[in-house]
Amino acid sequence: MPPRELSRDLVRVLKSLKLGKVLPTLPERLRQARERGLDPEDMLLLVLSDEVQRRDRNRIATRAQRAHLAPSMVFDEWDADAKITYDRHLLDELRLLRFLEQHHHVLIMGPVGVGKTMLAHALGHEAIRRGHSVHCESAEKLFRRLKGARLDDTHQAVGSHRFLPAEAAFVPSPDTSPEPSCQLEDDLQRQLASLLSW
Repeated sequence: MPPRELSRDLVRVLKSLKLGKVLPTLPERLRQARERGLDPEDMLLLVLSDEVQRRDRNRIATRAQRAHLAPSMVFDEWDADAKITYDRHLLDELRLLRFLEQHHHVLIMGPVGVGKTMLAHALGHEAIRRGHSVHCESAEKLFRRLKGARLDDTHQAVGSHRFLPAEAAFVPSPDTSPEPSCQLEDDLQRQLASLLSW
């Protein structure tokens, strides 16, 4: 039995309640409810649960975008058969995000092309799904922002964020003398104390 067309009154009421996004799936859900003889309360729960899941997906996607996380760098895309050597048990442990609860820091190291950035972004996506605040940027950009913060005295504002660097590495600055550079490194070390410590 094909789904029935929704009445104009129902469409109008749903839109007025800001529930217009349920309209594409509602005819099919109503058809299923009729065929299965669902109780009206169960049918209502089914439809509203669809909307809650849709909003959750959109909320997570929006937060990931604001955190500058690459949409494709998620654990679902992780190639477990890639020809690289890594501690699988440690990876499984990282995915649990217990280090956040324990206020521990994570430093991802390895040669070029082994998936460090992929892992950092994937952990960021996982953290967002679990309600944590995430901000991702390269260490080079972070280093430049930290240098600028020292110069215009907005260091505390920079420190108020929680960073998840895509590349955890110090970037040499050729236009600074050794003394300021050391000071900047000290500043960055202090900033690193808050990395992944939501």
